[in-house]
Order: sequence, then C-alpha cells, then structure tokens
Amino acid sequence: MHARVDSRIGAGRAVSKGLALIMVLWITAVLSILVASISYAVRGELRQVAALRASAVEKAAGRSAMILALQELDASSRRRLDRPERATYTINGTEVEVLALPLNGLVDINRAPVPLLVALLQYAGGMAPDAAQNLAATIVERRSTRTSQGASGQFDAVEELAEIPGVDYELYARLAPLVTVNAGGGAQVNPYAAPAALLAVLASGNHAAVSAFVAGRDSGMADLSGFNSAFLSSSGSSRLRLYARSVNGSQDRVPEVCDVNFMISRGSGGLPWEISQCDAQTTPMW
Repeated sequence: MHARVDSRIGAGRAVSKGLALIMVLWITAVLSILVASISYAVRGELRQVAALRASAVEKAAGRSAMILALQELDASSRRRLDRPERATYTINGTEVEVLALPLNGLVDINRAPVPLLVALLQYAGGMAPDAAQNLAATIVERRSTRTSQGASGQFDAVEELAEIPGVDYELYARLAPLVTVNAGGGAQVNPYAAPAALLAVLASGNHAAVSAFVAGRDSGMADLSGFNSAFLSSSGSSRLRLYARSVNGSQDRVPEVCDVNFMISRGSGGLPWEISQCDAQTTPMW
C-alpha cells in the first residue's frame, strides 16, 4: 500500500517537474521573441535616425555651397545671368555641385501670354489643344481676378497651380519643374536657360528644332529659327533658382532648391541677395 502511494507521489512530482520545465521553456521562448522584437524596432529607429541625420547634413552642405556660389557671383559682379552656371564646392569633405538657373528660363505663370501657356499645357503637359486652350484661359482668369477683399489674384507659389480645376497631380508634376511665379522680367522665356523639357514647348513640339538648337548652343552657334519667336527672350535675370546636390550622393535624391533675388542695394544684414523660398521638390536636368 505504502509502495503504491510513494509511486503515485513520485509520478506526480515528475509530472509537476515536467510541467514546470515546459512553462520555463514557454516563458523563455516568449521573452526571446520580445527581445528580438524590441531589438528589431531599435535597429529600425537607429536606421531612421541615421537617415535623417544624413539628410540634414546633406541639406546643410547644399545650403552652404549655395552661399559660396552667391558670394562668387556677387564678387564677380555677375548678378544677372543669361545662362545656367555650375560650380562644385567641397563642404566638410563632401563635394556639392550647384547649378544656378536664371528664372526667366522658366515660364512665369503670372505673366505668360495665353499662347505660351497653351503650348506649355499641350507640349509639356500632354493635353489636347482644345483642353489646353480652356485651361490656359482659366489660369489667366485666376491671375487677373482680384479676391473679394481686393487682393491680387496672382499666384504666390507654383503649388497653387494644383488648385486650378482641371490640374490633377500628374499634370502638376509635369509642369512644376518648368514654371515659376516671379521670373523678374518679361513674359517670355530665355531659351539658353530653359530646361530641356521646356525647349520642346518653345519649339511648339518641333524636336528637330530642339536638337539643332542644343547642338548649336553647345558650340556657340545656336539656331533659333525653329522656335516661336513670340515666346523668346534674350535678356538675363537677377532672379535665380539654385540647385545643390551631393556629387557622391544618390542620383535619385531630389536636390535642394532655393529661389534667390539679387538686389541692387544691400538689404538687411548686408547681403546683396534675398533667399525667397527653399524646398526639395523640383529636379533639374543635370
């Protein structure tokens, strides 16, 4: 009798030990999963912080390179450009390329005449002629109509184009790199400062004329005969768009972009320029 009781007690203890061991294993497994999850989350946050830090460093280097480019332009009295200019600077061991583009190489949506807007919408925006004509008229009506408070209806930022009925995101994305709201000049476009995609607009879709112009421009013998002369300007501009990009960075990274106005007299702080807007949305043809 006592032997049976002892046997049952021993079996019970063995079962208890087995259950305890299983519980320990389960707890260990759960803790391992928790530790692995926390470790993965921490590594992800560290990668994110590292990416943000790299982006901040690259942005700071880009802005610094822009200031150096502006100082060089001011020192050489080249406050009005009629051609894009490039320069490379080394900032804290990082090579940064700066492209200075005269803003009259873009279409000023506050000044451009209807025919130029129609060509922009048709050849750069991919719109049908009738639709382009109607949308161009809407743009002109918007910029010409004062608000109920008497304020000007002109565009204050390129992003306001997206508010126009008929301008969806896809169309806006095509137009944004080619337009400005204040070129600081007339209503025409300087072809020598125009991005490649805008040249087709100035040539009314004549790609052979664009090719001839580009070949001649690089050799100093530009042929403008295939362009619409009503769209063209040969003057320079004191309003510039500066692009800064790390030479060793990813080619897919959007460069820093700032619009700058060179002033006749020095403004507050003694600087001869005013930086009006900076973003990272517009990509030039490098």
